[in-house]
Amino acid sequence: MFGLPLRAYSVHGGLIERNQFLSDLLADCNVEYGKVHELVQRSKGVFDVRNIKAGRPYTILADQHRHEAHFMVYESSPEDFVVFDL
Repeated sequence: MFGLPLRAYSVHGGLIERNQFLSDLLADCNVEYGKVHELVQRSKGVFDVRNIKAGRPYTILADQHRHEAHFMVYESSPEDFVVFDL
């Protein structure tokens, strides 16, 4: 799924809620704001994080032991998704 080895991670996710932003999702996974800012800067030209929409699915892949997020997948449509390498 998503071209990632899911068995190696703790997988959880859900639907983006109204007024929920990338920083909110990643803060819940103990990702520091500075790392979120760096991620936003790196994604420019590939995906504008301001286009994250309520009601769309997302998946977080985290280390099974330390619960540290490694990837976030945002499904922008039933056919398209973006993988954020944290």
